Amino acid sequence: MSWAALASSKFKDSDIWCGNAGAPAPPDCLPTSLTGGGNNLRASVIGLAWGTGCLNTTTGKFIFPRLGGHADWAGNQVVSFDATASPDFWSLDKNYSTAYTPMAPTGSFLYKYGTNDPASVHSYGAVCWMPTVSRVWSGGGIYWSPGGSSTPQVGFWWDPAGLTWTEKATRPGGYGCVTGWDSVGSRMILRLAAGVWAYDPTLENGGPNAGAYTQLFAQSAGTVASSMLAIDAPNRKTYRIEKNVGLRMIDFNNLGAHERTLTTTGDTAINGATAPGLLYVDNRLVALGPSSVAGRFAVYTATVEGHGLPGQDPVQWVRDPVDANEPAVGIAIHNGIWANFFGPIGGKYYFVNNDNDDQLVGEYTPTWTATTHTVNEVSDVAVEVLA
Repeated sequence: MSWAALASSKFKDSDIWCGNAGAPAPPDCLPTSLTGGGNNLRASVIGLAWGTGCLNTTTGKFIFPRLGGHADWAGNQVVSFDATASPDFWSLDKNYSTAYTPMAPTGSFLYKYGTNDPASVHSYGAVCWMPTVSRVWSGGGIYWSPGGSSTPQVGFWWDPAGLTWTEKATRPGGYGCVTGWDSVGSRMILRLAAGVWAYDPTLENGGPNAGAYTQLFAQSAGTVASSMLAIDAPNRKTYRIEKNVGLRMIDFNNLGAHERTLTTTGDTAINGATAPGLLYVDNRLVALGPSSVAGRFAVYTATVEGHGLPGQDPVQWVRDPVDANEPAVGIAIHNGIWANFFGPIGGKYYFVNNDNDDQLVGEYTPTWTATTHTVNEVSDVAVEVLA
């Protein structure tokens, strides 16, 4: 295995930022600050403030939809990253709306700006690429507001071809949400605070239809500090890592067993990570979490099928040996990786560090052959409880 930094991939140097070389004139670029824009944390655009993107498996682009939220960033822009487009990795697919309410002690803060565009959000894991409809589902979070408003959790679809938003049904649950796409069932799976749900986008029938959401079972979860869902569609399983709980598994063929904790051994530091990266690809789990060297990230792998339940051998986590080019951690380890570890694309994986906009994107080449183009469909305090 090996890590490399993609040259010229620094977010702050991209031509989507006003004033940089090659940047268009305002408003077709992002400023360093917004009028009445609260904390103006511009790295929130790529997930600093408890947010994540998703991988468009048709184009290979990683999409960050309307990230910001709470009092951190008002912009509801859509940004994408293309690992194959050197040196112009970053693009501003939709600029922010100016219809947001300026941050002040009082004001009207809503889940959308004007009539069509959703407000910026701390998305947590409520983002998913839906290949059957070629849309990004953005299911709310904590939207732009002084106090961190989070209801209602209205779903929106982003069309990356038409560059438009469409309002859809309100999903169940609070802001704590992680998701994954079940390619066999042609549905999205949602892990919420009080249970697990499935979402069939075809049941929206062109407009908001709450019947698109079906509860699979009720079961309380722990904290919001969970990985996204890594779905093994052929074997009808889904996995996630819940901080300080460990590796959790749902068997779609045995929903009566609910979500179970698997016994793990080996390099189990990944079990204590805040919203680590997690993918299921090439018949293994691939995770991104803390390195054995402080201040860096490392990749973990494990074979899970037939492991971890009573009477079975434990799941064995194996962490890569230290690589001098492992990505730096920074503050991102507090707010989580979520889905910002994605791939494989051309046999490689990528990590978009949301620590700040000065970070280079990391490129990871595994020791195994990554043959499947997989999407991983599966914050203010790391231990916030799912609401």
